[in-house]
Amino acid sequence: MTDFQNIGGGLILFMALALCWHYFAYSRTPKMGYVGYLFFLFFVARGMIATLNAIYDIFPIQMDAIHYHTTSSYIADLLGRGNYKNIWHGIASVEFVEPGYTLLLGSFYFIFGKAPLVGFILNTFFFSFTAYNVFRIGSLCFGHKSSTVASLIHLMLPYSALHSTYLYRDPIINYFLSEIFYRVLLVTRGEKVNLLQWLWIGFIFLYSGILRRENLVILSAIIAFLILRKTLSKKGLFTPVVIVGLCLILIGGTFIIFQYSETWMLKNFSSLIKVEMISQRMESLEGAKSAYLVNQKFNSYADIIKYAPIRAIYFMFSPLPWDIIKKSQYISFGEAMLILPMIFFLPKALWKIKKENPAFFYTVALYLFIGITGAGLIVSNSAGAQRHRTQFTFLIVAIAAPYMYNVFLRRISLFGRLQSGSREIQKSSV
Repeated sequence: MTDFQNIGGGLILFMALALCWHYFAYSRTPKMGYVGYLFFLFFVARGMIATLNAIYDIFPIQMDAIHYHTTSSYIADLLGRGNYKNIWHGIASVEFVEPGYTLLLGSFYFIFGKAPLVGFILNTFFFSFTAYNVFRIGSLCFGHKSSTVASLIHLMLPYSALHSTYLYRDPIINYFLSEIFYRVLLVTRGEKVNLLQWLWIGFIFLYSGILRRENLVILSAIIAFLILRKTLSKKGLFTPVVIVGLCLILIGGTFIIFQYSETWMLKNFSSLIKVEMISQRMESLEGAKSAYLVNQKFNSYADIIKYAPIRAIYFMFSPLPWDIIKKSQYISFGEAMLILPMIFFLPKALWKIKKENPAFFYTVALYLFIGITGAGLIVSNSAGAQRHRTQFTFLIVAIAAPYMYNVFLRRISLFGRLQSGSREIQKSSV
């Protein structure tokens, strides 16, 4: 049990962010109506869960979280002593944690105190803004009412509640990814984007890539595809120039990755396409108690193609009921079952988007396909899967849930009209 003094900084941060959320809800009332206040209430509820967990250790801190906490506390101490020169050496030398996250968390530790509750509240804040972007994406694609339902579903996803009790980078990654997809949606719709917005897009693109390198590869490939697609569709004078430019960027990027592969930013990039390294990364994750498909080995690209579908399914829906070994996995399984019907509606929802906004359709479809397939090949245990798939579930909810709602609404409305029509026919026959 944690005493009040240790959680005092976290409580101050909680109250400060709650006031920010309340002001946000009030200022956005003309556009969002009551939805902003629902976000505020859910933030307060999750903040209370985080506080109770910090006091009573309902969900004990995980191994990765201990590394994050230790490194961030070290950064906070260096900031307190004004020893700024050793900060970078301290965070870049630790292989277990991500410098982009520990530097941010360490800065908050320096201001509010070195207590996990500070990180819990920070995760809660970013998770709430991810739900807000779910609302904005769904609203632009399917309408205000259905996007409200989608954002509420995202806020109430069972495993997502644990974001408020864990100390890791995923909620921040998910927020920046949701922001990227919202900005891409605006650009592909032809909305005007000013210089500051472009700078913001560039920052979140780079920072999300720093937090998880694989995302930088996927998003860069998608952007290159969109540029190439737009260029080929116009077939103008500069089409060959653009194609040659993209090829040069690809060659130059590949050269830089292999030439400077030992630097912290580019470390492990060159191994993303090597069968041996993929197999080694997969095997390194099989030591966990929640490991699955441990007998599958990759000896060739044919094996990768062969096992990719089943590993993607395990990645999205594990732990299966007979593999559950702890209480957090029951929560994760419940969330996976809620996501399952949305996945059935996802192709139709994407097809509807394709008719209205093909560029955004390709962005979402490629990200989900490449991301889920790639993550499924590497992640080999339920603990990792339930954490990493959250960067895909928010987008599935944003796209599929509003479409589901609209479909059910139309069917209920049609059923009502049929019932009304049958009663009219019966009356006329009498």
